[in-house]
Amino acid sequence: MQTIGVDHMAAAHHVVLVSLSELIKNALDADAKTLFIDDQSTDKASISVFDDGSGFSSEFLGHDTTISIMLLS
Repeated sequence: MQTIGVDHMAAAHHVVLVSLSELIKNALDADAKTLFIDDQSTDKASISVFDDGSGFSSEFLGHDTTISIMLLS
């Protein structure tokens, strides 16, 4: 087992949060109405993000979007 210092742990958490933030922004840009975040972590982090977005930004499509977020356990 490898141990890491607090500074490395904080950096790792930051990377995860930045990645999730980017995926949520992408879903919003793609006009997603629903976003699922599924964490199936065991020994290693495994987080999946699914949305029902169109693949295009709301600005491109020309209308506003709303989104609900559901965390699966």
